[in-house]
Amino acid sequence: MFDITPGGDRPTLEIPKVELQKFDLRLGLSSIHHDWHSELLRIGTTKDFINTTTVAPGTETTIDHRGAKLSAVNGIILASEAPWLIEGVYEDFALKILRDFAQQRDLPRPALWSDRRSAVTLNVALPGQRMDRHVDRNRFAFVIYATFHPPGDGGATVFGYYDRNRSWRDVLTIYPRPGFGIAFCGDTVGHEYTELVPRRAGGVLGDKIRIAVNMNFKEAGTKDPPQTPLHEAWYRDPATSP
Repeated sequence: MFDITPGGDRPTLEIPKVELQKFDLRLGLSSIHHDWHSELLRIGTTKDFINTTTVAPGTETTIDHRGAKLSAVNGIILASEAPWLIEGVYEDFALKILRDFAQQRDLPRPALWSDRRSAVTLNVALPGQRMDRHVDRNRFAFVIYATFHPPGDGGATVFGYYDRNRSWRDVLTIYPRPGFGIAFCGDTVGHEYTELVPRRAGGVLGDKIRIAVNMNFKEAGTKDPPQTPLHEAWYRDPATSP
């Protein structure tokens, strides 16, 4: 079962509703590709596939002011290296799950993105890296974790908000486990993944790298959100990176 931990003391104002559902996807993923886990780890640890960009504090959709360094494998590379991830998972398996998720909550019908570079990406974080607190440009998101990060390891996905005193308040914390995933509406609540800490001497559980599949979906009948300079930099071909 997934670990979801409530945040601390809540201020006396309305807390944003987090539309989120967690899933054990291991059986479904194995039926699509028997070696899905090893394949994701292989791709996520191949330096030639990874593009890294630095995000300035307060950039675009971020609601943070610390800045961060982000690494990802874009969808063009994933389609070449792991076509099953695009055709079997994104375009079929995850889409069906997400449509059920939306229907149960009376939300708009999810649809696939057109932009192949950013529809499906493999987000990669090394020790010291994190994703700033932000809201998504896309209506729906579906994340599949490929690495394990227990409490204290960093790499958790945290949902929350700033109160009227500009203090960040955690609402939900998700600790990644391989083959588990979450569907959520990322454009209505702030979220981040926390800084990954190095494995300490003596063998603390966890991985030295955080790898997760990030899948973007839009409302049916709408266009993809426009690419911003940040996303152009993040999803570029690593061969063209400075």
